[in-house]
Amino acid sequence: MIYKQTLGHKISMLGMGAMRPNDSIAAWAFRYLKTLPNVNIVLSGITYPDQLADNGKTFSDDEALTDEQVKFLYNKVVPSLAEMVPCTACRYCCEGCGKCMKVCPQAINIPEIMKDMAARIDAMRQGR
Repeated sequence: MIYKQTLGHKISMLGMGAMRPNDSIAAWAFRYLKTLPNVNIVLSGITYPDQLADNGKTFSDDEALTDEQVKFLYNKVVPSLAEMVPCTACRYCCEGCGKCMKVCPQAINIPEIMKDMAARIDAMRQGR
């Protein structure tokens, strides 16, 4: 799960704020994680004190997203995220050529991860 404050405005335009007006984008992400049965630990990168306060508020209860809210994420938000990524059209993620792996300092198998991510997004869209 990735949370970047600069995308918050664009994501909020998708209608998330109307469904959960008191939740931040990070809270949506964390409440989504609460719906996953195999997630036992959540680590969060925090830069500012208000992010710590928001995370504390979110985890002060066991409330997860509702089924309706999860469907909203899959059907409205996930498909729109690709349009928000500031793509440079390098096509490394599409070709599977491995060029990105040569420069990745963690030696992450990026083509395989992108392939897996595409499959997961397709499964989410199909409700699996």
